[in-house]
Amino acid sequence: MLGRSLNQMKNDYFIMGKNSLNEVLRRDSWRFIEIITHHEKSHAFLTPFLEKGIKITSMGRHTMEKILGSDSHGGFAARLERHENFSIGDMLDSLKEKKNATLVALDGILDPHNIGAILRSCECFGVDGVIWSKNRGPSITPVVTKVSVGASELVPICIVSNIHDALLKCQDDYFSIITAEKKANSCTHQDLPRQDKKVLVLGSEEKGVRALISKMADYSVFIPMQGQIDSLNVSAATAVLLSHLCTS
Repeated sequence: MLGRSLNQMKNDYFIMGKNSLNEVLRRDSWRFIEIITHHEKSHAFLTPFLEKGIKITSMGRHTMEKILGSDSHGGFAARLERHENFSIGDMLDSLKEKKNATLVALDGILDPHNIGAILRSCECFGVDGVIWSKNRGPSITPVVTKVSVGASELVPICIVSNIHDALLKCQDDYFSIITAEKKANSCTHQDLPRQDKKVLVLGSEEKGVRALISKMADYSVFIPMQGQIDSLNVSAATAVLLSHLCTS
């Protein structure tokens, strides 16, 4: 790897942070190409990776920062085989026999910290998959993997050409579309009728859910606020909504 230029590495898939590396080791150790670190190879954290025969590459802190685009790597990162991107058809087919299923769709959310936190909540609440558009959605960056604490490598992800068309296919498969927004016919998340199969659609903090997506919603929900600030951060709102949708 050290013989390759930074430009040659731009299409490689990296994750960073101890928790992210441990999650992949626990579930998909075959995906490791190499660990990169500025610590000694004798560092205790590296022992289980060495036992699996995974290559360890020593690298300076600043070189790691250039490769990862972040200085919050904690001294440990990894180059991986990319994980599978599900098609919307495959994702829906995998859920046909499930009585209860929850998907999350992201409409224009790009901030890596929000994406990481949303993926973490999705994994914690047992969400069956996350959908976003390749043109209006995020990239899985090392920052996303670290903020998600490895959830980015565990939650099934479906990147589609058109989020509207993907949601129509979900409706055809008897999923209710639930948008997170406050409008005339919205109800609070506590008052939402129980839905066995549902897609929670979240919009960006700046623009919210687009009108085209809002019009196709079967339900729209909002979280009632008790303080002076009128809304939660989108990742915090996701956790609140999923805690209700996935457990009620």
